[in-house]
Amino acid sequence: MKDKYYPGNKFENIDYQNCLDKGYFKPTQSGSPYTISLPPPNVTGSLHMGHAFQATLIDFLIRFHRMKGFSCLWQPGIDHAGIATQLVVERSLAKTNQFKQDFSRDNFINEVWKWKNQSGNIIIDQLKQLLVTADWSRNCFTMDESYNHAVLVAFKELYEDNLIYRGERLVNWDTSLQTAISDLEVIHQQELSWLYFINYPIIGSNKMVTIATTRPETLFGDVALAFHPDDERYKHLQNTFVQLPLTNKQIPIISDTSIDPIFGTGLVKITPAHDTNDFEIGKRHSLPLNTIFNLDGTLKSNTHKAIAGMKILQARTIVVGLLEAENLVEKKIEHTISVPRGDRSGVIIEPMLTKQWYIDLTSQYGKEKLVTPARNAILNSSISVIPKDWKSTYLQWIDSIQDWCISRQIWWGHQIPIWYDKDGNHYCGTEEKEVRNKHGLHDSISLSKDPDVLDTWFSSALWPLATQGWPKSTPDLSRYPNTVLVTGFDILFFWVIRMVLFGVYFGKTVPFKAIYMHGLVRDAQGNKMSKSKGNVIDPLDLVSGISLEALVEKRSNSVIQDRQKKIIRESTIKQFPNGIEGYGVDALRFSFASMSNSGRDIRFDLKRIEGYRNFCNKLFNAGKFIFPYNTCQNTLSNDALFNNKDIRVVWIMGKFKNMLGQYHIAMDEYRFDNATNAMYHFVWDDYCNWYLEWVKNDISNNIAIQQTTVALYHEILKCLSPIIPGITSYIWKEFNSSNSDCMMQSIKNPEQFSHDQSVEEFMEHIQRVIIQIRYLRELLAIPPTNQTTITLYNTAELMNTQLQKHRSLLDSRLKNTKIQLISNIHEFSEVSKTIPMRIENTTCYLHYQATNQEISILIQDITRKTIISENTINKFNAMLNSEQFISKAPESVITEYRENLIKEAEKVNAYNSILNCLKVN
Repeated sequence: MKDKYYPGNKFENIDYQNCLDKGYFKPTQSGSPYTISLPPPNVTGSLHMGHAFQATLIDFLIRFHRMKGFSCLWQPGIDHAGIATQLVVERSLAKTNQFKQDFSRDNFINEVWKWKNQSGNIIIDQLKQLLVTADWSRNCFTMDESYNHAVLVAFKELYEDNLIYRGERLVNWDTSLQTAISDLEVIHQQELSWLYFINYPIIGSNKMVTIATTRPETLFGDVALAFHPDDERYKHLQNTFVQLPLTNKQIPIISDTSIDPIFGTGLVKITPAHDTNDFEIGKRHSLPLNTIFNLDGTLKSNTHKAIAGMKILQARTIVVGLLEAENLVEKKIEHTISVPRGDRSGVIIEPMLTKQWYIDLTSQYGKEKLVTPARNAILNSSISVIPKDWKSTYLQWIDSIQDWCISRQIWWGHQIPIWYDKDGNHYCGTEEKEVRNKHGLHDSISLSKDPDVLDTWFSSALWPLATQGWPKSTPDLSRYPNTVLVTGFDILFFWVIRMVLFGVYFGKTVPFKAIYMHGLVRDAQGNKMSKSKGNVIDPLDLVSGISLEALVEKRSNSVIQDRQKKIIRESTIKQFPNGIEGYGVDALRFSFASMSNSGRDIRFDLKRIEGYRNFCNKLFNAGKFIFPYNTCQNTLSNDALFNNKDIRVVWIMGKFKNMLGQYHIAMDEYRFDNATNAMYHFVWDDYCNWYLEWVKNDISNNIAIQQTTVALYHEILKCLSPIIPGITSYIWKEFNSSNSDCMMQSIKNPEQFSHDQSVEEFMEHIQRVIIQIRYLRELLAIPPTNQTTITLYNTAELMNTQLQKHRSLLDSRLKNTKIQLISNIHEFSEVSKTIPMRIENTTCYLHYQATNQEISILIQDITRKTIISENTINKFNAMLNSEQFISKAPESVITEYRENLIKEAEKVNAYNSILNCLKVN
């Protein structure tokens, strides 16, 4: 190998392009199909930690199964992201003093396509830098002509099956963008506000009742006051009326079980046209709907002349003043409320009564056709859910599902395939010509198309089907259903459930056989990564590195206020005082896989990526050591792996078999952390730290050892290839011919290897002896250059024989240590000082000579270390005995605590053994 150190990204992309050109990312003609669809990122997006994490896991699965002989397809693509994209283009045009209203609809759409073609594929190029093996020749965009056709056909079929209707209901309304938006596009923020206590005069009485509200301006939309039927304070007021302040209207007092008697005064104002809960109360009591807001967030003329045409927050101040002038404000107190804001516009989202298109999911018919099959898919395990805990969440959400608002009042997207005539009659079809032919509408009859577009979740719900050619009967549809969906838990309701709804309806079966729900990547402290906090890490910065100043500038660009820029600068300097070092793609990928667990939060710690970069260097250095013995250009025959009876080879092959077994099980269970952990420890500990050290002194003269060592290294590269493809591809090329590619090799099955339990037990015993002797020398502060004598005695005759036969295993790993083996304890003549340590049936006697002063100092030092370890044990026990810790901590953290507890206990035992010996002697 010509490079002194692993060259990292220098060669990763070259080999990636080579494999892409050879068509390796495309599914093969043979093998069982294995298909995963990339959850389509927004066309406006750029790569963030969540994308990189998810893409790594999918690529791990795809590469692994490709090497297992499956016909693998990773279907890539991006979502048109209706609202987000339109907003980006509008802002871009505004920089040149051009605005949406200056364009016709078609011309504006052309501007969006121009932007998409110039800037809309950034995230695809970034994903390629992670070396992911999606079949880019099939890259799909949800606004492509074929995909658009699929969306229109889906709408038409649902409409003709009476599963789509148009109705007037409350929706999340963005007054800035002037469109309905989904719940996922609403961000709830805790903000300080006022709770106003307003008096309503009781008709026919000189008394008043008091309600508490945070939105006094909405009183013009009030149609009733309500209390809980069990609230004794108001029972006598049932069916009486109050005067609506600042108006000449009278409204009734009613009771409803949904009212919280504890909040405020226990009496609440009911505004059905502008509050979701009030809307449901209004339906139950047949109350009228009184809309008081315009779609742009101004007050209508049916409110009060002082506020008509005014923005909501401005109107609030005026209304409070008018109420105070009439002595109707009893008091106001500071109150923290959850304010819904649009994630794109930032404005407060208003529940608005508008006419929209809906999919029926609540009627008996809608449940029978859509909801029940999607529910049964989980109940009967047609779809397995990993982790299993998400199964109950899926069922809870689908059981509480409401009719789905699928229309949006924007221009960019799939325009709803409905046409209207001048009389308001509407017709459905995928195109106007079809509508005219079907309904016999002459060209002289003017038709106008519905201006709304479909919710992007409608089109993305078709993703597993439409990407494979549906509604056409294409060969690719044989890959439906997909094998597994890998996605974040945060879109279980918005995307996953909707894919199942559409999959079982249009595809007649589930869209995927399994759902793997991964957690969300957070920073090392468990905080959500956000631009405003300045803790966002660009995964590509971790690959190539970035200076401190460049990082500060990048993070500061996301905020406007100077004060916030200062906070971000300070936090960045604290987090990365020297900037971010480039760790390479392989280390990043290994880190992501190792972090995946069954928890919801994934804490990204740079210590992990540093460790896995070191792992890559370890693997590279092992290759440099082995390379001179690489006597062939192609993968060695199985003879080298299976026919060498050297005890070191038998042992390492048994360990490799164990690792392979763990690896395969972990991949079947989507435990990427277990898979990477098994590979890491086998390569670092078993192969490099033990096996290579055991054979390095005689490998140059032992052809059989050379062949076995190189052949096993080849197998290691193949096993690691799915997760660290950069370094494995590079080393593979160095060891083999240039026409051989690591990613297209086969990973062996553990059943192909043998395992000798007795050899493994003996070798593990030898390892423990070596480790303990080294540990003793370290504790006793014996310099590495000093000669030490160790006497070993084992009570088992067979073990003594084995120790004698393979004493070279001890000699080669214990430098400056003279090993004496005795088979009879009576043969052992103790010197003045010996430190005994028992390792199962073997007792190690370390011959130790020191002055009384040296022994006294040593006793003090070991006593101090014992106390530290005991305190650590108490800390670990306290954490592991805490129900709160066990219920919230990730499984990997709990496992780490338990392992550390065992290690500390072993230390204490060793310390006490040495102390007893020193004190006696």
